[in-house]
Amino acid sequence: MLKNNKVSGRKDIKEFMEVKGYSEASKWVYEHALTPNVYFQQDTLITLKELRIIHELLMTPV
Repeated sequence: MLKNNKVSGRKDIKEFMEVKGYSEASKWVYEHALTPNVYFQQDTLITLKELRIIHELLMTPV
């Protein structure tokens, strides 16, 4: 478990940071899917720009 950005338990910090990245990326996807804006273009599945943003959110904490 991760509390106050400190690891408790037997897991490696990298695993927790990876989960944190997935969390941030999924929040971004849900927020932008519900309210189209400059990042999310209506009538398209996903753009390269959006994919790059999601990837950055996923990998930055790790």
